[in-house]
Amino acid sequence: MRIVTSALLGALALASMDAALAQSRLQPSTPKPPAPELQIEKGTVKKPDLVVIKAVRGPDYSNGQGRIFLQIKNAGAAAVGKSQGLATHDNNVGCGTYFMVPALAPGAVSSHTIRYCEDVPKGTRIRVIADQTKKYAESDETNNRLFFNW
Repeated sequence: MRIVTSALLGALALASMDAALAQSRLQPSTPKPPAPELQIEKGTVKKPDLVVIKAVRGPDYSNGQGRIFLQIKNAGAAAVGKSQGLATHDNNVGCGTYFMVPALAPGAVSSHTIRYCEDVPKGTRIRVIADQTKKYAESDETNNRLFFNW
């Protein structure tokens, strides 16, 4: 009797396993929801923006050499390192003067008094450029210069 009971239990276990396998084969698998798409927030890269906000002729030095007062502002959203500026005749004929623009935090202004050429004819158009070497990529590259008449 024990042998018959063991045989019946074994057969029952095999039948249960077969039924479970058959049931899992018959049921379609539950689809998984798609993974959410990666959302990358499009932001702008913060950049500096050097702007010549003021450039005027100052009184000449005693030797006849001109003087220019100027101000440069970092109107951008990022700090900028030192750069080189230039004051020159607009037609690039005549002399020019290079000057250093210090590192500027966003919103900071740098004031300069620079020596300019001797005996500049009255009415000469002067161009002042904040980042003459284009060392830094700026948020607006069109506002780096200012013109004034001597």
